[in-house]
Amino acid sequence: MVTWRMVRDIAALESTVHLISEELDQFHKLVTQTHKDDRANWRWLGGLTNDVVIALEELIRNIELIQSVSYEYKEEYIQLVHEAYAAAYQLRELLHDERFY
Repeated sequence: MVTWRMVRDIAALESTVHLISEELDQFHKLVTQTHKDDRANWRWLGGLTNDVVIALEELIRNIELIQSVSYEYKEEYIQLVHEAYAAAYQLRELLHDERFY
């Protein structure tokens, strides 16, 4: 025979199961969003790293060219110095970008 107490306990259990189900759904949504955010952050970081690497490679290449040029080619030397400066300046701007903070 089903008693009033059994009905009440079943109703309480059903309510608890419903609450747990809602909490699990919210948790799943949070985990999914966090995963999406993590992937976006990694893509951003990969792009930023690529920008820094390109600037460094250009800076190193220009400095190596400066070292290999004799001083009799003053205009070429000045051009290489300007290119190296521009690459260094670009790298500094990337490193001071507000996205880092």
